[in-house]
Amino acid sequence: MSDRDTVKAVIEEVGALLAADDDLLAILKNADEVVGVLRYHYVWAPPDPTFPYMTVDGTVRPLRTEDAYQEIDLRLDVWDCDPSAARLFEIRKRVQGLLNRRVVECDEFYGRLFFAGDFDLSQPEAEVWRRSTSWTMRLYPSAEVADMKARG
Repeated sequence: MSDRDTVKAVIEEVGALLAADDDLLAILKNADEVVGVLRYHYVWAPPDPTFPYMTVDGTVRPLRTEDAYQEIDLRLDVWDCDPSAARLFEIRKRVQGLLNRRVVECDEFYGRLFFAGDFDLSQPEAEVWRRSTSWTMRLYPSAEVADMKARG
């Protein structure tokens, strides 16, 4: 699996986890919506997006010599437009609760997400809020995990 395929698989699995959470969807719900919608975009949102939304990207770290495991650095940005940043922080709290120390399963590997930190970024417009969260994920090849389980 190429690095880009690995990142794509992680992004899709994380998106599926977020989209399946009713509590997160309730926070994301706008007044004109019947149900909340996860607006989850790779790297960039489309022009004039509906708030709130998330953008996500990842980078596979080079293999280290001391072990054969790979790690991914994932950046998940939460965006909202409101006079207050309250909903933004409510979304951030729920996302952190859902993902921190979460095992993510993909076809060729398992991975565990760890919250690395977050920070505010300067805002390009009044009332537009962005919170950038950083995650690290260590990948374990599925065949190796199956072998460890078989050894009991």
